[in-house]
Amino acid sequence: CGLFDARFFIYCEDSELCWRLRAAGWKIGVVTGARAEQASGFVSRPGVFAFLTTRNSLALREAVGGAGAVRQGVYDVAAETTKVLLRLAVRRCSPDERSRRRASVVGNIMGLIAYRANRWGAPPSWLPGAGDTRPNRQAKVNGGPDGAG
Repeated sequence: CGLFDARFFIYCEDSELCWRLRAAGWKIGVVTGARAEQASGFVSRPGVFAFLTTRNSLALREAVGGAGAVRQGVYDVAAETTKVLLRLAVRRCSPDERSRRRASVVGNIMGLIAYRANRWGAPPSWLPGAGDTRPNRQAKVNGGPDGAG
């Protein structure tokens, strides 16, 4: 069934691979006793998280459910974005929370556009709320990600 789909830059790549494995007749196993911990990225990189989950989940929906699933996905993103915009308009929140919510809205909109434009790979570097996905300028200056070199 192939390797990981290079279109996906974090988020949904494992689900897409499992879907292709199932479609090829393989069974997917789960280790029920295993424990893992992972932060979603919403707090540390809200714009990138929204962009990638929007774009990639629409592609996954298209592969699994076709055009109808994509329409439902667009509706879901529009509803979530509207809800966030309403929260911004009527609720008081901290400057950090306001910034995260704005970045999320921009990420959702740009994710929809990127899906429609068939743009894949890493998110745009100018997205607000990029967090730890923003290129490390110090690494470029010193020749390596750890500053050595």
